[in-house]
Amino acid sequence: MSTMIWLLRREYWEHRVGLRNIPLITAGVLAAIATLTVIGASIWGPRAGAQGASLQAALRLAIEHSPVQAARQLAEALQSVVVVFAVIQALVLFFYLLGALYDDRRDRSAWFWSSMPVSHTETVASKALIGLLVMPLVTIAVTLAFQAFLVVLSLVTVAVHGVSPWPLLGALTGLGAHALKAVVFLPIHVLLALPAVGWLLLVSAWARRRPFLWAVLVPLIAALCLVVLEGSGLPAADLAGELLGRLGMGLFSNPWYLGTGALAAHEVLTAPGLWVGALAGVAGLAGAINARTRSLDTSD
Repeated sequence: MSTMIWLLRREYWEHRVGLRNIPLITAGVLAAIATLTVIGASIWGPRAGAQGASLQAALRLAIEHSPVQAARQLAEALQSVVVVFAVIQALVLFFYLLGALYDDRRDRSAWFWSSMPVSHTETVASKALIGLLVMPLVTIAVTLAFQAFLVVLSLVTVAVHGVSPWPLLGALTGLGAHALKAVVFLPIHVLLALPAVGWLLLVSAWARRRPFLWAVLVPLIAALCLVVLEGSGLPAADLAGELLGRLGMGLFSNPWYLGTGALAAHEVLTAPGLWVGALAGVAGLAGAINARTRSLDTSD
């Protein structure tokens, strides 16, 4: 266990720019845009509108006359930012996993790490855990922090303009519960993301050059073949199509969606494609371990 924790800390530290800094920078940029938007609306808002209605009057009308609807709109805005961080997570993980084992061989640092008392299985497992658990947890934390900032910004804006902010507190009722559910639903996220993580690590360990082309073209060619077989009525074709779908969208799987009900957990767990995809992902991880072992032993 101590070895795995050390490996996870090493992976996180070496790739902190992508795993930590990019989500934080994204949140910072979005926070700056939101703040500037509020300031701009406060300054130029009274000049806008057909009848010159002030921002204070607009806020009072929206909140005091329809408090439930205003709280619901704020809650929907808070959930919409999940999409942004899910896309950032997918892009970061794609390039991280694709280079996780390939870059070690390219700069020959893999031979140094293989001389350490760390097995190839532990090395591959640590990189898989970064994609399956660590990065999603970072995404949940950053998303929750940014949502909290938006709530505070909204409350301060409303209060500054002389409108009672208390009706908006209804948007906070489900925020903590959604974050907790996102953590609870992490195991389902792991199953959903396993095919993509296993495939990318397999390509990273096996490809001698241009892993990006292998990672993208092989599923693309397989998808084109399935298009030809579409309508054939073969159960295998439908199952393979679902597997390719999970392979392509697995990195976009975000436990926050499961926690907020965008996906029904029981429907996901009872889908055959989920378990076939999970087995394929485990097979991909086993293939990555074997490919890494063969490449390093052969070069020795």
